Amino acid sequence: MTIDPAVAGLLNIPGVVEYFSPNAHRMAAFRAVLELLSIPLPDWATRDISGRAAARRNAIAAFRQDNPETLYERTVRLNRQQTQCFQP
Repeated sequence: MTIDPAVAGLLNIPGVVEYFSPNAHRMAAFRAVLELLSIPLPDWATRDISGRAAARRNAIAAFRQDNPETLYERTVRLNRQQTQCFQP
């Protein structure tokens, strides 16, 4: 079965997005139907990670924003400072 790209483009109409987005059950049904028909999901309908994985990702991103220097970079910087202090 082939799907006309123009029909797939109709999935990005704001009314369609507004109807399916706020309701998790509608969104799940929408994804299931598109997958059964082998229609690619629009960007707004793709899944995002949730639960523990999302919390972990968000926590790591917040930590990196507050602490841009990695542990390796900090270790190298401190070792350089220590070796410079001991040189005559």
